[in-house]
Amino acid sequence: MLQIRWCHVAVVVLLAAILAAAVLLPVRQARMRSRQALLVSSLQESVLPHVLSGDEELAEQTYANFELLASDPSVAQEIRAQVIAEQIKAPASEGDAAAQFAMGIILEWGFGEEGDPEESVERYRKAAEQGYAPAKARMGHMYAMGLGVPQDDGEAVEWCRRAADDGYAPAQFNLGVRYSEALGLPLDDEEAVRWFLRAAEAGYARAQLVLADRYQRGLGVTANPAEAVTWLRKAAEQGLPEAQLLFGWRCANGEGVPLNEVEAARWFRRAADRGVADAQAWIGAMCAEGRGGPKNEEAAARWLRMAAEQGHVDAQCHLGILYSEGRGVRMSLAEAAVWYRKAAEQGHAQAQSILGAKYAEGEGVDEDAVEAAKWLRKAGEQGVPDAQCNLGFLYEQGRGVPKDNAEAALWYRKAADQGYQPAKEALSNLLASAMRSSSSTTMREHL
Repeated sequence: MLQIRWCHVAVVVLLAAILAAAVLLPVRQARMRSRQALLVSSLQESVLPHVLSGDEELAEQTYANFELLASDPSVAQEIRAQVIAEQIKAPASEGDAAAQFAMGIILEWGFGEEGDPEESVERYRKAAEQGYAPAKARMGHMYAMGLGVPQDDGEAVEWCRRAADDGYAPAQFNLGVRYSEALGLPLDDEEAVRWFLRAAEAGYARAQLVLADRYQRGLGVTANPAEAVTWLRKAAEQGLPEAQLLFGWRCANGEGVPLNEVEAARWFRRAADRGVADAQAWIGAMCAEGRGGPKNEEAAARWLRMAAEQGHVDAQCHLGILYSEGRGVRMSLAEAAVWYRKAAEQGHAQAQSILGAKYAEGEGVDEDAVEAAKWLRKAGEQGVPDAQCNLGFLYEQGRGVPKDNAEAALWYRKAADQGYQPAKEALSNLLASAMRSSSSTTMREHL
């Protein structure tokens, strides 16, 4: 009887499991469809617009984000194939110029697959023959780079000019670059500015940035700092990270605009969010000092690390200081030394000086007077007074270098001439000691 009951229980459990699976299956399928729709939407709305505009940098960046969202490369490839087939290949096969151009971009760049420059040129040519200006500009690029066709500056200029004459702003900008750098055209700064201006007035942010620089330096146009600021702001407001960085710098320094650190921090943060290392270093330093907003050493450390990991030398040194002092991060002399070394190896004078002092004292590294002297000399030769003074001390003591009071005095004097008080005192003591020694020698000889 007990066995029969257990059989009944097993059947009931099995039926419950089957019913649960039947209920959950549509839910899972709905979730999969929803995720697929999200991925398709991401590719269509985030990537394709940059493909169609020919903006390689943003297209690659947004496609990388799409791949991360997909998480599975095979899923990303499947969605990519679906969208390309529906949104690009089908209309391209019917002769649509924009689709032909987009297909050319995909064949040129590959997007996770091997590219085909020769085929991409044919797609661009078909679109260009229909008068599609972006395709004309891309033909110019292919001839300039020798991609899918023999390199030919004459053809590159001709295609670029056709697109520029059609009012295509990127081509107008590129034509300006060619005049400014004598690329297949005679050097002509005034003609370059004329094309930069046309592209800038059409709203092309990179042209606005270059035009700002031209007005600032008076290159090809009468210098006009106010006009420079106007064009720089326009480029920054369009989201060009380089312009945001430069406009933030102007706000931080009161250069052509009112000094406003809150505004500076806002612009630096916008550029930093786009991965610009200089901006990350700036906002990190401002957070550490409480400039442009409340002091926040944890945020400072985060921003400085982002910049430091991109090789930004000032950020590497600053991050080393935070680790040395335990500000915004857990104090670690060893980690501090790691970042000082990274900056020092790139020639950062202050980092070289600090690293030399750490080797002399054995802080975060094994004590090594020879290594200390090496880094202090590098910094001293760049004019860092504390490094010059410390190197003088090593010579006076004969640590890591031969004992040499004359050499010690030379380095003390270099630092003292810059007003470095410890060096003045060390030099005075050294000279006084030398005089006493000389006097004692004279007395002994006299006796």
